[in-house]
Amino acid sequence: MPFHFLFVLLLFFSFFANADLSDEGELKPISIVTVERPPYTSDVDNRKGFLSEVVESAFFYGGYNVIRYSMPWTRAKLQIMTGEADVIFPASYEDVVDINGSRVLIHNTLPVVLVKHSEQSDKWNGRLESLKGHSVASHRGMLISDEYSNFTGAHKVEIGTTEQLFNMVQKRRIDFAITDRLTADYMLQMPAYKDLVVVSPPYISSSELYLGISEADDQKDSIKQAFEEGFAHLKRSGTYQEILSRYQIDDNIQMIPDETPVATYLEPSRLRSLKGSGLPPRTIKSSSDNINVAIIGFSWATDTYQSTYIKQFTEMAETLGVKVAIHDAKGSIDQQNNLMKQVIDSKPDVVALWPVHGEKVKPALQYAYEAGVPVFLVNTPVAEGLWKYVRGYIGPDNYKEGRLAAEMMDTALGGKGKVVEIQGFPGYKTAVLRSLGFHHYLQERRQHDSEFDIEVIDVSSGYWSRERSYTTMERVIRRHSEFDGLYAADDNMALGAMQALTDANWPTDFKVTSATLFGDGYDAIKQGKIWGSVWQSPTEEANLAVKTLVRFMLGDDVPLLTFLPVKPITKSALESTVRPEF
Repeated sequence: MPFHFLFVLLLFFSFFANADLSDEGELKPISIVTVERPPYTSDVDNRKGFLSEVVESAFFYGGYNVIRYSMPWTRAKLQIMTGEADVIFPASYEDVVDINGSRVLIHNTLPVVLVKHSEQSDKWNGRLESLKGHSVASHRGMLISDEYSNFTGAHKVEIGTTEQLFNMVQKRRIDFAITDRLTADYMLQMPAYKDLVVVSPPYISSSELYLGISEADDQKDSIKQAFEEGFAHLKRSGTYQEILSRYQIDDNIQMIPDETPVATYLEPSRLRSLKGSGLPPRTIKSSSDNINVAIIGFSWATDTYQSTYIKQFTEMAETLGVKVAIHDAKGSIDQQNNLMKQVIDSKPDVVALWPVHGEKVKPALQYAYEAGVPVFLVNTPVAEGLWKYVRGYIGPDNYKEGRLAAEMMDTALGGKGKVVEIQGFPGYKTAVLRSLGFHHYLQERRQHDSEFDIEVIDVSSGYWSRERSYTTMERVIRRHSEFDGLYAADDNMALGAMQALTDANWPTDFKVTSATLFGDGYDAIKQGKIWGSVWQSPTEEANLAVKTLVRFMLGDDVPLLTFLPVKPITKSALESTVRPEF
């Protein structure tokens, strides 16, 4: 049965089941204004764009019939300000402030990146100063950082539609385009833009898209409530996943109602100057056998690192007599926030939290803090503004791992070459810090050595998955005819990307470095396929976490940061290195 028929049928039954319908049993009309911005919204080839379908379907479930108008962004905002239209999307946080409207976060996009023509010789090294004297265009209405907003060294242009933005880069009318990662991936797979490349690490900003509701509408509160309820129903019914799958959008891209205006990435220099919550144990224990620890994971089954970690955590706790309650967020920040409330209500002595999202974990941390229960982050830090709720961090120095991987790449390439990067999960702090460390090392080398010439020409996400990294690399090699090095945030993704290169008969003289050594990565180093990786043991990390938590509960003044020792591993170091079991 065709999907469109099923979708209409689903809406038909929902019509009669929906309690928000008017007394006459009809859907209430609502006018929405939007702009051409694929893959989010579009009028091309009768494809609305996945965000348009999500919004319209959610409103239907909330009892509204959407009348959608596409128009220039400035005109769309005026329609909302004057009350001629009820709703606008996809708007930035600042757009909604401008129109003095209510807002709901409908899409937390991938990080913002730079796009340039492959023949554009000017190099972007991760600093805004690189844009000095160049022309840079962005989507009109995009939320960008204060640092970029206040930067006066570049000629800045705002473009109304995605197609116009990419056409200007393709025709060399502008030097760089600012867009989000999802839009870049979508547009660069089109033959018309095969000459364009992503060249920057995604740290200009994070782009979040909102549904804005006109303050001039006397029904604004009921409109907001109807949308939120309809959106929740959309996810429960499976229609949300159906829409995303038709547009080949990953399910792990979350759309969560939230008031957070923008992500703040944690620089390592700030990490070391942070002040934690300082919460002491509510009761100092006399021995480890009466300590109750709750651990809430990111997703224990995602990879062998996490599964090895929780196994060892449990075994070490058992050895010391510590009682452990294990919880799994399964990659969902909603679930993790809900789990924290349940955990705190069960009154543990201390909580170990492996955060799913560095910003949106705030409700969990705040709830624990207000209850007086100390929380230690394990493996992954959070955004700067949330450390006031955190007693401590126990895990690797991910920034240092990125620097070590860059240093090995520098040695492998002799200081010259083009490199592609495969990151971990977008917005996930471990991925962010490993990328920052890598890029900062290259920046510093470039500043101190005029002959140094390693350039990162493409940054893509592998989502910590070997399979996803394989498909990511397939897209990368369609955009680049050659490169000299591959940097992956862990061996698992490096091996997936390398397999894609092998299957494409790619020349084998490129160098590979990684930021976490897996067992298969150890074998690849031994075979000369990977130049080097970074030793980070989940067994040692789990042991360190349990022992630190016990020390804390016994009254020791443990520091805010307890780093797991890491070290670079190349072929020469294998004889003195035990092969990882994961």
